[in-house]
Order: sequence, then structure tokens, then C-alpha cells
Amino acid sequence: MWANEILRNGFLRLGVISLLILTACSSNASDLTTVDPTPATEGSFEIIGGTDEQLRQLVTHIMHPNYSGAVRDLKMEMFVASLPDQMPLDLPPPTGTTLIGSITKKGLDQDLTQVVYESSSSVQEVKAFFDAELPELGFVPWERQASGFVHDPGQSYCRTSDELHLILLVSDADPNTHGNKTEFQIHIRADSRYSPCDPDNSEMYADPQASSIPKLLSPPGAVIQEGGSGCEGNGGNCSTNAHSYVLLEADQDFKDLAVFYAAQLEAAGWQIDQQSHNELGSWMSWDLSNEYGDPMAGILLVVPGPNYPQVKFVFVRFDPK
Repeated sequence: MWANEILRNGFLRLGVISLLILTACSSNASDLTTVDPTPATEGSFEIIGGTDEQLRQLVTHIMHPNYSGAVRDLKMEMFVASLPDQMPLDLPPPTGTTLIGSITKKGLDQDLTQVVYESSSSVQEVKAFFDAELPELGFVPWERQASGFVHDPGQSYCRTSDELHLILLVSDADPNTHGNKTEFQIHIRADSRYSPCDPDNSEMYADPQASSIPKLLSPPGAVIQEGGSGCEGNGGNCSTNAHSYVLLEADQDFKDLAVFYAAQLEAAGWQIDQQSHNELGSWMSWDLSNEYGDPMAGILLVVPGPNYPQVKFVFVRFDPK
């Protein structure tokens, strides 16, 4: 189950890249070598050489790879600056919004639609718009169980009447290529086999560490480069010990990062015992209890990572006292 989910999410990310490629080449020019590309900047994307047809062939292979273990039952379609004829949901966007394009992926056990927009409204205004509109359509927020350091997964919603799952992703667009814009994406999953809105799939989205280390969101603007976690306990319940780490690209210093994460640990019931902050790093020791009420000792550590000072290593763990 998890392997299939990871593969499918990987294809979705590739789909976003492919969508941007086709959008970039949707002009009438047939030879891309005659197009003056956008000057390369940090985080930019540049198309070099080839014709429209060659680019479409490349996108096709990326979207539908031919290797052992690849998903074979999918029919994928990409719509440049348009929507598919049959949308699973009628959800008009906010005013001042431009449709960039959409992708559909249909096959055995899968029915996904992804739509990409660009808006002149702010991130807060776009989120507020959907916070007001989606409940009117029968959607309620859904939050996945998670623990340790996590990416912002966007806001998920479920509609119980048809088990439709919707994910809203909102962020500032790249100012180097899109100016002062907001990009948002709507992902709609109409199949029930992998939908978190189907009660039968609750175990698929369960996190055994969720009852031990709380979910720790990163500061605004921070980028997770790498992370991981692990635990031990009877029956896989992580009651004996658990840990989570992350390599984080962040502007905050050691103390500011420690204080930021400490607030989330305190909100989960952890209590600070001792702490120390200096130019070499920050650490905090903690008192807490596991799900059975057994006393535990925890630690939060923030030290230099590779390419310091841009990257910090953040680690949290608890063990029996």
C-alpha cells in the first residue's frame, strides 16, 4: 500500500514539472531553439533545444515511464491552460485567477485530477476564499496523523457523501519568473481505494509515532533538505523510544529554532527540564510520559549541519528514565 502511494505521489510531482514545460512551450513557435529563454536564476527552470514534438515525447516518457515496477494501467492527459471536459468537482477559483493547466490520471484504482492556477490575490486571501467555499460544497478539513519533522502538506478536505478527497496547496510564486503572484493547486482524488476519506483506509494513513513525538512543523520560509525517524515499542506502538531528525535550511539561529520547536513540544505536553544555547548549538532536556503513563526523558538538539550556517541539524528523541 505505502509503496504504491509513494510511487503515485512521485508521478504527481513529475506531472507538475511536465505541466510547466508544456505551458512554457504553448506558443505558436515550432522550433524551441528560436525562443529566447528566461535568464537562468536560482531555482529557475529553462528549456533548451528541441521542437514542440520532441518536447511532447519527452513529457510523455516522464509521465509514463517504462521500467520494471512502473504503474502501467494509467491513462494520463495534460491540458494546457484548460480543464478536462468532465471535472469531478465544480469549484470556481477566486477572481483575478489565471488557469495554468491541469492533469488527469485515470486507471485501475486511481482517478486523480490536478489543477494549477496563478492568482493576483495573496496567499492568505486564497486560503480564506477556499475556507469559505469548500464547506458550502460539503467538505470538512482532514488532517493526516503525523509525527516528528514534517513538510507542510497543504490543507486536505474530505466529503463524506462521495468520499471525495481534495488537497489545496497555496504558496508564493517564484518572483523571478512570475512576479508578485500566488500559485495554488487543487488535487482531487475521486477513487476510494486510496482515499483517506474512506474509513476502510484508516490504517494506511496511520502513523505509529503519532502518539509519541508530536508533529513538528518548520518555521515559515525554512526548507527541509532531508529527514527521518524511527521508534521501538511493543506491538509497533513506539512506547519505548522514538526519534526524528531533519536537515533544515533556515535563517534562524540555533536558539530561535530550538524555541520555535519547543513551543510545539510544550503544546503536546512535554515539559522543559534544562536548556543551554551558545554559538556551538542549542539543546533542551524534557520530561514527558508515553501513552501508558511511563516517565520518559527527551532531548531537543540543534547544531550545525552541512553547509552551515545555511543548514542546521535538528534532532528530537525520548527514552525511558
